[in-house]
Amino acid sequence: MNMKKKETELFEYKFHYHLGDDLGSADKYFLAHDRNEASEMFCYACNKRRLNLHDVNISRWNRWKCAWEVLNSSPSCNHALRN
Repeated sequence: MNMKKKETELFEYKFHYHLGDDLGSADKYFLAHDRNEASEMFCYACNKRRLNLHDVNISRWNRWKCAWEVLNSSPSCNHALRN
């Protein structure tokens, strides 16, 4: 019998941040298996565009509560990786 392998669940993550001296804020969204994977994608996107970020907050969508759950740690993107 051919058994299907169970796929790991994807979660939606929201990164809320401020750019440079701007007063406004922005959001980026990623689908990932865990917070680390989402943070890697966020950091890659920010490093690629050479964004100067501060006050980054991460939330994960809880589809059962239909609400964003704020996670207690923000990513530390290594801007030294820029070329």
